[in-house]
Amino acid sequence: MNVQQWQSMSERRLLTDQGIVIGGDSRQRTFTGLLATLVKARAQNRCTEPYCDAPVRHVDHIHRDADGGRTELDNGRGVCEFHNHVREQPGWHIARAPDGTVVTRTPTGHTYLAPDPP
Repeated sequence: MNVQQWQSMSERRLLTDQGIVIGGDSRQRTFTGLLATLVKARAQNRCTEPYCDAPVRHVDHIHRDADGGRTELDNGRGVCEFHNHVREQPGWHIARAPDGTVVTRTPTGHTYLAPDPP
């Protein structure tokens, strides 16, 4: 491996606000560390699916990692174990609307909006 190949593998953009790192590109598939903590805090440690008040057990990608979704704050949501697994079943679709609301569409075509974050 030459130096240029090594540099391209190790480069990462960081977002800053007044010199404080507030985000960055991630190559990770899972939400860990501070990023997971921020997603859980935004959800007040409660599942973000409508009508569910279970504790957050998983930090899930809104746009699935398998479909090219990135591991970043705007693409993360805190969910209970049940809702993390059920969304992997055929016919379930999760997306973020232009206004930032997370929308869940069930296999029956019903649409539910996640509660507004605090």
